Amino acid sequence: MEFVKVQFQLLSPNRRSAAGAKSFTSKVGFVSIITETMRRSGPLGLYEGLTPWLVFTLPRCALKFATYEWLTEKANLRQHSHSTQGLGAMLCGAGAGGVEWAVAGTPMQNVSIKMLHDSNDGNSRKYRSMIHAVASIWREEGFIRGFYSGILPTVAKASVNNGIRFAAYGEICKIFSSTNGLSGSKGLSTVESMVAGFLTGLISAVVTQPIDTVKTNMQSLSADRYDRSILGCCREIVRQSGLVGFYRGLGPRLCRVPLEQALLFTLYDRFGRILDRARVVR
Repeated sequence: MEFVKVQFQLLSPNRRSAAGAKSFTSKVGFVSIITETMRRSGPLGLYEGLTPWLVFTLPRCALKFATYEWLTEKANLRQHSHSTQGLGAMLCGAGAGGVEWAVAGTPMQNVSIKMLHDSNDGNSRKYRSMIHAVASIWREEGFIRGFYSGILPTVAKASVNNGIRFAAYGEICKIFSSTNGLSGSKGLSTVESMVAGFLTGLISAVVTQPIDTVKTNMQSLSADRYDRSILGCCREIVRQSGLVGFYRGLGPRLCRVPLEQALLFTLYDRFGRILDRARVVR
């Protein structure tokens, strides 16, 4: 889904790959992207750019949730009123998401998106592997420009995303638990936790899709055509596709993000309970 989403976001009526050849047919859709990719690269072509995601997933999640727990502890959220807790969760979530993507997420996305964009060139591939991509990007563009292009929209998207997710997850859990007198996510079933995570992912994906589209294009191999500026990127998207261009790739993203957040928040909730019990035993 991530592969298809990024291909949608990089597409424009006149877009050409780095090699100068059109990457896909003129009639572009979900099915045509998949079939063309499989024809050109086989089933594994749909997993292009996956390696950076796998490498960075654990440190990213650990950094996000550790930062969130630290911020909520410093803010002493549990001692505040219900309305203040919701606002506090949003601010702490935004801070945690910003730290996660500023430190680990932006380099990951730069490598992943460039590898994915490069896969459009068929036989004239620029990168042979993740290690080769990292070395080539560093040599050709330097550390900051190569791995931290698009950091502003990336951090903005992450902050908004996680602010919404942590606040919404807490509120939805409170709704689910209100019938049995529990608070927060304590005592919720696995299904209820997954539904809450799914809904938070759904909401955040729709809200942040325009930022995600700008971020993807600024981290692609053709970022220079926007002068690597947010405003230039936005102008080009509007010029080529209108305002609807900011929502390219929303469908595939809605297939991935809600399921991802359902799993992530359920695991976060379950591991949190285990750690709480361990503290009580001590």
